[in-house]
Amino acid sequence: MKAESFGYEDVQILDNELSYDGFFRIRSLRLRHRLLTDEAGATKDGSPAPAGGAWSEVIRRECFVRDQVAVLLPYHVESDSVVLNEEFRIGACLQSGAAAQYVGSPWLLEIVAGICEKGEDPAASARREAFEEAGLKIGRMVPIHQYLPSPGGSNEFVNLYCGLLEDMPVAGVFGMGSEAENIRTRVLPREEAMDLLAKGRIRNAATIIALQWLSLNLSQFKGS
Repeated sequence: MKAESFGYEDVQILDNELSYDGFFRIRSLRLRHRLLTDEAGATKDGSPAPAGGAWSEVIRRECFVRDQVAVLLPYHVESDSVVLNEEFRIGACLQSGAAAQYVGSPWLLEIVAGICEKGEDPAASARREAFEEAGLKIGRMVPIHQYLPSPGGSNEFVNLYCGLLEDMPVAGVFGMGSEAENIRTRVLPREEAMDLLAKGRIRNAATIIALQWLSLNLSQFKGS
């Protein structure tokens, strides 16, 4: 069974304009797309749809542009340790009410992450970010997953890896001063990181996914 009913050819982009260009970018689009139907071939309002799907009305959408991102969980096999970075995040800073109480602080514990440079291989980007953010040298890299973290409003595409560390990592403060990065690197036993996850102290989706993946796939690193 095919998971998706339609493809890229079933979207007509009529306008695609850059409406904001700052630290990030926002594009404004006018488009229309094919409409999904139920098993009887009807649209949501019950009207029959032609074969191949009727076209929607022209709609407007804004898209937060992030493009490709490389994210990496650094893992030291011999000590069974992982590296987590503590860093200020504007998205956490702007929470309020119950969400702010849950998040607890604008400083989050995360794994290594960064935007891929134009034309850069995501795996190479992950290695570069690991060195820039935490002074880490990565050996073998294992792909974990690729996914869209927020497709309702952003084109961001995550390339997620586990990277095996060649040497025992050292905690410290790192980051690119030219990019206003201020990152404190923490080296934690894997079980301690998993305990933080279980207690809700890890609040970044890629970090949650990567730690859970590592827990499920530890056997493949035996003898590495």
